[in-house]
Amino acid sequence: MSTSRKTMHAAGTSLRFVVLTVGAIVMILPFAYMVSTAFKPQAYVLETPPKFIPDPGTVDNFVQAWTTQDFSRYALNSAFVSVTSTALAVWLSSMMAYAFARFDFPGKEVVLPGPPPRPHDPVDDADHPAVRAHEAAASHR
Repeated sequence: MSTSRKTMHAAGTSLRFVVLTVGAIVMILPFAYMVSTAFKPQAYVLETPPKFIPDPGTVDNFVQAWTTQDFSRYALNSAFVSVTSTALAVWLSSMMAYAFARFDFPGKEVVLPGPPPRPHDPVDDADHPAVRAHEAAASHR
């Protein structure tokens, strides 16, 4: 690989790293602010400019949520709904997959075009151009 190609490759890798880092920060920032706000007293929630580290920090919001409302019941209801809906989706999907795989019916080719997927075979990787290039480079050392 020539020096200019190595430089271009390094610049592309660096640019990719910077873009992904900025994207990660943009995605994590609202979550971090939400967690920070949970530890602020009510008077400081809409403070301008916003502070990420609450001063003073408190857990009163959590105590109030668990004691003044029936929060444990809300959490139990949410867990029940999510577990039940997930189990139902898995059960129905497995029955539909069995029917699609085992039975022939009009329109099956429209719903499932092409052959069924096959498991990945690592032996096929030996034919990949990158593997051949690496092997050729290793044999010249």
